[in-house]
Amino acid sequence: MKWVALPQFLATPLVATILRFVDPRVMMAVGFVLVGCACFMAGQLTQDWIGGDFLPSQFLQAVGQSLGLTSLIWFSLKHLEPSEIFTFGAVLQTGRLFGAQLGNAFVQTFVRTREQTYSNLIGLHVNTGSLLTDQRLEHYAKIVAGRSVGSPEATARATALLARAVQNQAYVLAYIDAFMVLGFAVIGALLLMLLLRDPPARLEQTAARK
Repeated sequence: MKWVALPQFLATPLVATILRFVDPRVMMAVGFVLVGCACFMAGQLTQDWIGGDFLPSQFLQAVGQSLGLTSLIWFSLKHLEPSEIFTFGAVLQTGRLFGAQLGNAFVQTFVRTREQTYSNLIGLHVNTGSLLTDQRLEHYAKIVAGRSVGSPEATARATALLARAVQNQAYVLAYIDAFMVLGFAVIGALLLMLLLRDPPARLEQTAARK
């Protein structure tokens, strides 16, 4: 988490300064593109990944979030009257808390259901009597034989290890799907940005120049 929080802490003041000179919609789009790229990068994970393998995508996500969220708030404020600022603050806080809970619930439910699906699909290829299955069970049994009481216990523990391996692979595939879904959700958000319009003050200034 520090590789998500620390870059945001450093980047947000810089982003706020840049927004004084750049259209916030451009910065918002760039931020969302970076978040989407981070999701697709993380979607390449395998069961061999460790913490360091996630660092590039986490760093990209952190910078993207700083650009996207800061620009979104900046853009929203330019559409508000001073009397509406406190209401916007309450709505923003509510949206942040509710959105985080809704997002977490969706991802957890999605990963759980996909893991169950993949466990079932992978399990269809793990058949008793299959050469590959027997070889894997024999290999696991040899590993746990020294800590088991007799062959039956070693076989039972080997079967449990094989089931755990199937579940681990299913979780890897489920998380890949989750990252891909989030990446495509970002693409959807980018399309919605095409509907964003100039704030009223800017429209008035443009009309005055004409």
